[in-house]
Amino acid sequence: MTFDLTAFLPRAVMQGIPLLYGSTGEILTEKSGNLNLGVPGIMYLGGFAGFASAWAYENTAANPSGAVSVVIALTCAILASMAGGLIYAFLT
Repeated sequence: MTFDLTAFLPRAVMQGIPLLYGSTGEILTEKSGNLNLGVPGIMYLGGFAGFASAWAYENTAANPSGAVSVVIALTCAILASMAGGLIYAFLT
């Protein structure tokens, strides 16, 4: 198995873009005096919740719909991120 740098770099950039959005937002909020080091963790929590809910729906539904799966995944991701942010805000 060889390492292909030309295939690795575009994928690394593509998968790093969501973290770039979070870090850019955090840089803007740091200008107001807020420092939130939990941004990547909250983003990962939402991503995992969205993936897990879509996976559970598609494996348990008799005839899964793609649109319903996306709505469930987005709803669960938002709720999990909100819960993670609330816990982080309470603890800090």
